[in-house]
Amino acid sequence: MKSTIIAHRANLYGPNPNTENTIEAIQDCIKHDIDMELDIWYKNGKFYLGHDEPRLEFDPFTYNFEKVYVWFHCKTIETLDKLLTVQFYRSQNYSNQYAVFFHDKDATTLTSENNFWTYPGKDLFKKSIAVMPEYVSKEYEKYTKELFLNNMIAGVCTDYSLEWVQLRKEKII
Repeated sequence: MKSTIIAHRANLYGPNPNTENTIEAIQDCIKHDIDMELDIWYKNGKFYLGHDEPRLEFDPFTYNFEKVYVWFHCKTIETLDKLLTVQFYRSQNYSNQYAVFFHDKDATTLTSENNFWTYPGKDLFKKSIAVMPEYVSKEYEKYTKELFLNNMIAGVCTDYSLEWVQLRKEKII
């Protein structure tokens, strides 16, 4: 299976705290047909997007992500619990379009789809999603690109998703 590219916080062009985890960024990912990771919170009976805090009210049960796969990074255990309910999976129409996970500073964490969300710089293996390899070192990034291009990891989560799309097209390491 081909390694996947995941837009970290729905960033495509690099880190941008002003546009990450927004409807505009989500729509941009959908337009480019790129999977995304979104930071999600559950608070006072509602879901919100936001990295450091709940910022934008958002309903993951009804939003149409079209063909794009979404990785919900639950920012609290309560959020994870709410997203793992039967209601959540019924709302997907069993399309397997979403994965959920919670982590803090773990070396790796298991997602609901049995992939390993792997902290930057940690060892990678076949079911790993390499998170932010560009922020570790040039050597680690090159190593991750080699694994990615040879489909030896499940995917990469990056702020520079469009660059990884281009890498795949050109097969440049």
